[in-house]
Amino acid sequence: MALTSPGLIKGANEILMGLAPELNLIKLFSYDCSDAVAQAGAKIRVATVTGGVEAYNASTANYEHATGGLKDVFVTLSSQPKSTIPLTSPEALEIAENPFWPKFTEAARNSVSGSISTTIGGLINSTNCTGTGITMGSVTKKAVAGLRTACEGRIADYVVLLAPDYYAELLSLLDSGVYGGTDPIQSGYVPRLYGFKAVAQGNDLPAGVKGALLPYNALSVAARPVEIADTSCYSEYGIVTDENGFSLNVFRHGSAATGTAYLNVTCLFGAAFNDGTKCKLITAS
Repeated sequence: MALTSPGLIKGANEILMGLAPELNLIKLFSYDCSDAVAQAGAKIRVATVTGGVEAYNASTANYEHATGGLKDVFVTLSSQPKSTIPLTSPEALEIAENPFWPKFTEAARNSVSGSISTTIGGLINSTNCTGTGITMGSVTKKAVAGLRTACEGRIADYVVLLAPDYYAELLSLLDSGVYGGTDPIQSGYVPRLYGFKAVAQGNDLPAGVKGALLPYNALSVAARPVEIADTSCYSEYGIVTDENGFSLNVFRHGSAATGTAYLNVTCLFGAAFNDGTKCKLITAS
């Protein structure tokens, strides 16, 4: 079964486009997104890579002496956001430009993005981030660049998350020639700033937390569409997927009692820390 209504197809694709800030955040860390269906509570194996370097010698540091390896982190698909919108005008399904679809897109996008944001943001706490804390009373170029000295390893492997007010303050300090393009404003991250993998906006951080300094492989994220036992229950059903594998279920069914159509968008999502010993919280004091 597939999506067939022009309006619903357009709305589903625009939801994925609207999720760009959250999906960009996911891509900064270790992630496994796929259109393979799963059940709520399933554990997804996300492979992370640890690396290292050493000077070669034939006896103890030869080509068979490992300096890194693969480690599996099992992420539980613990969150299933869903958006259910009633539709009383059947004409809207056939007219992709109907004013209903922007409202449908906004409601569904907010449901999924809110779940991603609260799941990741809620993990940025002192339980998971056990490295030495960092104090940043205000945002300056010097203060953000100075975070380089707190990295325990390759700076390019680190992601700097900043609370929305700190991130906005940082953007106000940067000339557009520094970050280029529209991603920092529209999609919430500045790639390769000061040598970091990225500096990104982190939403829904716990009270008092202004950000975090995180190795990209310290946090693992997984997402899947939901397994539907019997898709014949729905008038139309489909899975839409972006170029990175992030997928959403989109389906429609009708109520015989009320003559109303119900449009649903949902997915499964989870995140987990792999190793918090090099993860450092940023606070104002």
